Amino acid sequence: MTDKELLDAAAKAAGVTAPWSEKAQAYRWPEGSEWVEWNPLVDDGDALRLVVKLGLLVSVHHESERMKAHVVVVTPHPHVDVTEPFGDAYAATRRAIVRAAAMLGDKQ
Repeated sequence: MTDKELLDAAAKAAGVTAPWSEKAQAYRWPEGSEWVEWNPLVDDGDALRLVVKLGLLVSVHHESERMKAHVVVVTPHPHVDVTEPFGDAYAATRRAIVRAAAMLGDKQ
């Protein structure tokens, strides 16, 4: 699944209805006099908002010299468990969050 497909499914799960901006590589909508971009793959705040909106439980585990980001989805939906290995802990955690949200979005 491409990053765009992951974001589309995660946006669906989160109820994001803004249009996609190829230039910004994010969903984008006007808010007041500024444009707001939404891309939880690259923005920690967007990823955290996705966690809160969907009721995700995020747990980061350090396993024997190799770290993994582990996201468990605790919602009324079926249980989803996503593991993402990482070199960059923050990027991997954001990706695991988006992957888990995308799985929920695909079920809607």
